[in-house]
Amino acid sequence: MSKKLLNLCMTALLSVVSTAAWALSEVDGVYQIGSAADLEEFAQLVNDGSVYANAVLTADIDRGIDGTMIGTEANKYQGTFEGAGHTIKINMYPEDVNAALFRYTGFGAVIQNLKVEGTIHKQQICRRSRCTKLRYHPWLLR
Repeated sequence: MSKKLLNLCMTALLSVVSTAAWALSEVDGVYQIGSAADLEEFAQLVNDGSVYANAVLTADIDRGIDGTMIGTEANKYQGTFEGAGHTIKINMYPEDVNAALFRYTGFGAVIQNLKVEGTIHKQQICRRSRCTKLRYHPWLLR
């Protein structure tokens, strides 16, 4: 009986440890993003209202096809995202008109030292002779 109890306790402990290893971690108020799962969790955090969250990329990430864009119209990202020279690879097939890794940003957002590569596939870019223009804010990208 005690051996079964010990095995059960060890299984429970390993489950907790392995779950914690995959959770988005925060060091000195800065989220550490080292995987596609971390990036997804950070996007959800911002989109749920933590618009001033700061983050640093700790590894190159292949986001794959699926993934949540950072920022919503109601919750524009306004923190600092330090890419630390790393690359995020994207391959998006969005249905929405506005599509980007950082979809909505507010005044004061800083995205720096980040490389983004990949493709955003859109079936229709222009409507009635009007095309969506990339809005570049000099205070945003460094």
